[in-house]
Amino acid sequence: MFGFVGRLGEEKNLPILIQAFSEFIAKARPKSKLLFVGDFEYRKTLEKMAAETDFADRIIFTGPYATRRFGCGV
Repeated sequence: MFGFVGRLGEEKNLPILIQAFSEFIAKARPKSKLLFVGDFEYRKTLEKMAAETDFADRIIFTGPYATRRFGCGV
């Protein structure tokens, strides 16, 4: 499991995670998943990019999540 937790903003260069996952990680680790936890208007752009990969079913967007719930879960 690889992931990002935070506001999905354009300035954070998150497409590089999708690209790296698609080109390297997903091929080397067939059961791996990429998880995005957070929300912002840039989410739709990232979802579209993920859908265009061969591994769209392994790239997950959860939406916003209460920070206090991450204490022991990450």
